[in-house]
Amino acid sequence: MLHKFTLRQLLNSPEWAEIRATYHCDRNPELWAVSVLMILLDNGRFVREESYRNLIISTIYNQFWRLEEINQARMPIERKTADETASPLYLPEDLVQRLNLVPQNHQRLQMQRTSPIADVSIAFERAREFLSILKDPQTKHLPEPFAQISPNALRQFLSLDNVRRTGWTRTIAAFAPDCETADTVESVAEHSIKTAILGICTNPADPCDGFLMGICHDHAEIIVGDIPPQQAPDRERKHRLELDAYSNLTASLDQTTNVKVLRQFFEQYMRAQTPSAHLMHIADKLDMALQALTYEERYHINLEEFLVSATSDILQSWSRWLHPD
Repeated sequence: MLHKFTLRQLLNSPEWAEIRATYHCDRNPELWAVSVLMILLDNGRFVREESYRNLIISTIYNQFWRLEEINQARMPIERKTADETASPLYLPEDLVQRLNLVPQNHQRLQMQRTSPIADVSIAFERAREFLSILKDPQTKHLPEPFAQISPNALRQFLSLDNVRRTGWTRTIAAFAPDCETADTVESVAEHSIKTAILGICTNPADPCDGFLMGICHDHAEIIVGDIPPQQAPDRERKHRLELDAYSNLTASLDQTTNVKVLRQFFEQYMRAQTPSAHLMHIADKLDMALQALTYEERYHINLEEFLVSATSDILQSWSRWLHPD
């Protein structure tokens, strides 16, 4: 049964308006690299121990959202009239109800921050410090546990912030060429950390898997790039290309348990054979839709085609979630 609740209306609802507002604020694409480093550096606790993993994810969540700063910097969002939001884009009622669980997730993660664990903060800062060492072009040899690994190999593994979102680059070049340069268009790292955060929201039954899958779901684009749909080969060939690319990318590092975990989550996402994977495909398209609304407001352009595409993909993923093969 379909509920007459359009994607545009949903993303302008009070629950999502707060999330949308954060897209106006400063984002830190390095949080993606910090997240990956924490998986690799922290003796696997990030992926093995549920309570510790929840605290790490809560820390990253709050670093990304920076709630106090956002409350001060938030820009007002103009509410649209019913006529302005009229659209044939529908979402299933049960999906709308699931997405409206966002406030509960939001509150749960805020509450975790009130009782910080010292070693979580230490691990977070250790990852930040290691990233600074790695980014220094003078660094020729890495400290443990990567002493046997080429700094360039690890730099490549963490270079997703250098890959730009092709759709936005082309759209802004076409419709607002004087407003933003290619260097400031959203990177795939920014998209990935936001998708990981949305993974917490859309998958309340298993938010940790959603977060980790979101972190690595576009990781292969370091090698293959962000291929726009109109240039992509058929779906199966594209997936094989990205799976092979990710296998080569992870082969440049020691095949530690933590690297294998990243590859496992990446493959789950690509093959879309688990409930978490289907919900993360929804989170991926929700981030695209949220970014479209932000760019619409910023550049005064209409990006309905992105909302149409997002809705189609969301409905397909939701159908697969309800009716797995």
